[in-house]
Amino acid sequence: MEEKIVKEPWFLASLQQFLHLPFTPDVKEVRIQNVPEGKAFETEALFYFDFLNALHGQLSSMSQPWPPLAVPRLFHVQSGTLVILEDVHKNYGHSMIAFPQHIPQGHMKKLVEELARIHALSLLVLDESAASHFSLFLREPEPDEFRASETLIKDWSTFLRIRHPGMTDLAEALEKLGHKHPETLVVEIGKKPGRIHTLTHGDLWQNNLMWKDDGSVMILDWQEVSYRRPACDLATFLLTSCTSLERRELTDPLLDLYCEVFNDTTMKSGSTLDYPRREIERDYKECLLYALIRYLIAVPFVLASVPPTQGGNGGFLPGHHHNLMQEIIKGNIKDQVLEQRVLEVMCDLHDLHIL
Repeated sequence: MEEKIVKEPWFLASLQQFLHLPFTPDVKEVRIQNVPEGKAFETEALFYFDFLNALHGQLSSMSQPWPPLAVPRLFHVQSGTLVILEDVHKNYGHSMIAFPQHIPQGHMKKLVEELARIHALSLLVLDESAASHFSLFLREPEPDEFRASETLIKDWSTFLRIRHPGMTDLAEALEKLGHKHPETLVVEIGKKPGRIHTLTHGDLWQNNLMWKDDGSVMILDWQEVSYRRPACDLATFLLTSCTSLERRELTDPLLDLYCEVFNDTTMKSGSTLDYPRREIERDYKECLLYALIRYLIAVPFVLASVPPTQGGNGGFLPGHHHNLMQEIIKGNIKDQVLEQRVLEVMCDLHDLHIL
């Protein structure tokens, strides 16, 4: 996805006049994204235009005042590939804490609160009557929409055997996972009959988040949004964006916070739905494997984009995940900090008998 930030006043005025954009005086920059045509574009456009409009309509009809959702405003979607969003960095002072930088605990708490609120409020819109209109969210994801493959998982096993020969048990566990068709497994974990499902982001890691100094957060890149178990978002964030030590210390208090905010939000919105703490923890543990597979998909590209001063090649390498993994296995692409994070994640899940 290509992205351009536009801040020249004359260009903003031209955009506003030509496209009839609803800019307000606080808009000083906009972010123009070229999203590849296909499901990602259709999903993000449906989320911003239809879903958020429907949700704001529901909220405005209630006596309970609701603060704005932690989502950038969308100004325009052009049929095909063009998306124009507000630039929350210039307009509100948000900035990214790029992976693998440390995220303060207070920021994590603000994110979990916002996530619980969005998940719970999505139930106001995603009911049976909306099934046909939001079918792109509600349908079963296709396995080929996930780039994980048996080959990729086996590549990680090879990585362990060659670069970390003392981790034989972990390498064998990954090989077994590779035989379980991980693409299909991701779908099965995300949607499970009889469990609570809400709108989920689907790719919630720290490079899709922007923060203010006080911890206020904006959640970006809603291209993987879908109707899944909400714990998929929690598991993905905690697995990918925290160190193992932080995850061990913070999981229980953050699940407590999520439970409190989710159920308080459903109650205030008039829903009778209750999401008990024990069910949240059960779903979270089951969704950790979902998060691991998504993590292993993303890491080769993160490693490939490490700046040369940190041992990388300074930009994404062309080719498939398998080609990137071969370079990582050979040691041509490496980042000791990131590799250690991945190893800790895999060890933790192996110790929990999830992997």
